[in-house]
Amino acid sequence: MIHVLASISVYVFIVFIVLSIVSAVKKNGKLKTFLVFTGVSLALMAVLVSLDPSKPNDKTTVNTSSEKAKEVTTKESNEKKLYKQIKEAADTHFGKVTNIEINDDMGKKNGGKIVLIHVKKDGLSKELVNYNTTKALEKVFKIKKVNEIVYFWEATLVDIKGKERVDTVAKIQMEKETASTIKWENFYSDNLEKVADDYTSSPALK
Repeated sequence: MIHVLASISVYVFIVFIVLSIVSAVKKNGKLKTFLVFTGVSLALMAVLVSLDPSKPNDKTTVNTSSEKAKEVTTKESNEKKLYKQIKEAADTHFGKVTNIEINDDMGKKNGGKIVLIHVKKDGLSKELVNYNTTKALEKVFKIKKVNEIVYFWEATLVDIKGKERVDTVAKIQMEKETASTIKWENFYSDNLEKVADDYTSSPALK
């Protein structure tokens, strides 16, 4: 409504300017009256323009920036909470967690995460790997945002020339769909190799 009135006031202002010019040319004595109306229409136009709700103002800009800043802060806070939650659940407390990667699951695009866990422990056996991975998987998949988790078990190996190197001796990958079919309280960890979506182990792992 204000926008329409502002447009009308502009039209009226133009009309009075034209009338003032005509009056000045014809010298009909109405110039002073038309100039007064021109000034009034100009003032009215200025007031209506200033009241136009469609015109952005500094307060709106500040509020928008503040809201965006709050959204970014909230997102960062939620990501930190999720990272902490996953880190605590994924830690087997057996060996040293050397790296945790939490990536967006771009394949499913449901906001879920793919978690990669690197654990270093010497003197590993397949039995120990299976048992500790099973316990961790049970906890991790209670977190709704976790779609998939991959464990990389690493150990110090010695080659035939006596040289040492740290290498992956087991890689175990499981998706949430698979985890949901397992009754963890009755699950025998030695069967992890059979039910995991991917299970790869080195000959060095006995």
